Amino acid sequence: MKKTLESAFGIAPISTGVFAGELRICRALKIDVGADWEKACRNMLEKDHKEGGFLLSQGALIGQEQTISNKLAAEQTEFAVGQDNRNLYLAIECSDPRGTNLAANCREADGGVWGGDFVEIFISPRHGVGNYYRFIVNPLGAKYEACGVDTGWPCGWEAKAVSGEKSWIALVSIPFAGLKIQPDDKTIMELNICRGRCAESVWEFSSWSYSAGSFHNPENFGVMLLGDPMQCLQKSFLKSYREKYAQALDNFLKIQGGQIDDSGKESLDRMKNILDKIGAELARADRTGAGFKELANIWIKTDKLMNKCDEVRDVYQNQAEKISATMWV
Repeated sequence: MKKTLESAFGIAPISTGVFAGELRICRALKIDVGADWEKACRNMLEKDHKEGGFLLSQGALIGQEQTISNKLAAEQTEFAVGQDNRNLYLAIECSDPRGTNLAANCREADGGVWGGDFVEIFISPRHGVGNYYRFIVNPLGAKYEACGVDTGWPCGWEAKAVSGEKSWIALVSIPFAGLKIQPDDKTIMELNICRGRCAESVWEFSSWSYSAGSFHNPENFGVMLLGDPMQCLQKSFLKSYREKYAQALDNFLKIQGGQIDDSGKESLDRMKNILDKIGAELARADRTGAGFKELANIWIKTDKLMNKCDEVRDVYQNQAEKISATMWV
């Protein structure tokens, strides 16, 4: 069952499952770490704000027939995120019936950590802007970090791993100073949690936010709210989607006068219909008195409409290119 914005904030589910390309949202709650950050991390997994529903990446099964997308991984992963004034904390639990007999040999930092089972954390501190950071941990506690592909980036993060009979857990502490950011009430980051599992020479790759192949796809990262939920929604949703809507509307006005056939006209009509719905949703978000639950539902609905608009636009452009090509034959 989907554990995204709906489960984190008590919003009624909009769909019955997790789907490839669907916006994933989680929240980093404030926690009291005390003197034992590892214990505090493990305690987060006992709370109600865990995230799950990991999807297989496209072509995720290596060593047997390739998988199709939009399929839940057989061995699931759950995680929770917390924060205090200095660090971001993640606890990631990977279910696995092999217990302690996992595929992991690397024990040294910055070595071949991905040569066996591993989890990989992707973080982009400034929503939609700049580099992303990578943090990899294996079941032996070996770790690897990089800023994009730059492995010389110092961060000062910590990682521990604990293996049990039915799962292994990665515990991670990342200083905000290493991410070059200090969160406030409006802070939003982009996040993805990915997993590589190797059992009997068969690799399975899965992720929280569907990665569509390579994990290195920032445009497919999910969203992590570190500040006040309402402030975050207003900043991210209202600002960024107004800009996307304005750009989409401008593109529509530029292309609607082109040379097209009946199928092209149908695509334009569909695009205009979707844009009208997006405009209506944004107007609803601007309405005085719109609360958090309403804004959150509007955000998810608008995101889906934007994706549909992009798909219809691509179909239209392909149709227009074919017509243009025949005119010069």
